[in-house]
Amino acid sequence: MTEKKERTTGQLHALTEKIERLSDGKQRVTGCLPASVCIEPSSDANVGMYIWKHTDFETGLCHLEFRGFIRRLGTHLTAAGMRRVAGEITQIADLLEELEQEPVIATAEEIERWAREIGNRKPTTELT
Repeated sequence: MTEKKERTTGQLHALTEKIERLSDGKQRVTGCLPASVCIEPSSDANVGMYIWKHTDFETGLCHLEFRGFIRRLGTHLTAAGMRRVAGEITQIADLLEELEQEPVIATAEEIERWAREIGNRKPTTELT
């Protein structure tokens, strides 16, 4: 694992805000399961993102890895539709590239707290 550093809850909230802002709100970070975090694409999103959590059981630190996927395979689109899909793919690729530049490493407790806090927010509520 690369440099092991813990993230504060504030840094994880900043990560949430970055994902939602840079995807123009088409990707929403949500709490799923009792102690995990998911990224939920909006119904009109052509691409999506997900999080893999790799736990180092010796240190107790979790490394979060982000990936993207194309949701609308096999759909016949106009030129404008193709441009819109290409734009979303580029947007998510840029976001993933930015996330890869600074690895996200947190304790399991921090991730649980993050999941609980974002799971309790209302759809339009910003995290503080």
